[in-house]
Amino acid sequence: MFYSGFNMGRTVFVFFVIFPLFSLCQCLDGDCQDGQGKYKFKNGTYVGLFVDGNLGGQGVFSAKGGYSYDGQWLNGLKSGEGVEVIRKSLTYQGNFENNLRQGVGSAMLSDTKHARDINYVGEWESGAICGQGELTYYREVRYGREKVLEKNHLKGSFVNGVFQGRQTSPYLDELGWEPFGLKMEDF
Repeated sequence: MFYSGFNMGRTVFVFFVIFPLFSLCQCLDGDCQDGQGKYKFKNGTYVGLFVDGNLGGQGVFSAKGGYSYDGQWLNGLKSGEGVEVIRKSLTYQGNFENNLRQGVGSAMLSDTKHARDINYVGEWESGAICGQGELTYYREVRYGREKVLEKNHLKGSFVNGVFQGRQTSPYLDELGWEPFGLKMEDF
């Protein structure tokens, strides 16, 4: 008797919890099994190629929250060349592997409290800035009462997004040290 009640509860669970999830996902147009199609997911829409019912080949996924990915897919994962945009504050163009930024790519990163117009070109590993690359950004610096927008340029090795080395572009006040033969490396 307990066993049959358990099955009834399971049936109710499947009908009221699982079934609505499947009903939100549907093929809107074309061949969503093996060909070109348009598929609506719970969180967005995909237009592109399908292979064995998975996203495969070239396609575009767009979500309501401002996320989009236009590029290569393999077995339903971002793999190959692509462009990813996250709420217009982060744009990445480059290689992907298993849904992560991997290999060589360039990114425009979102502004922070201390830096703006942040651009990175270089290597990525498992979704993080890692390897050889160049990072440029602007920051506001005070010299006495004057605020100056200063461009910074970092070139070299990065590990998990952290630069390993010294800044390669001179600070504005460093240019004033030239007549005395002083450089940043002297400090």
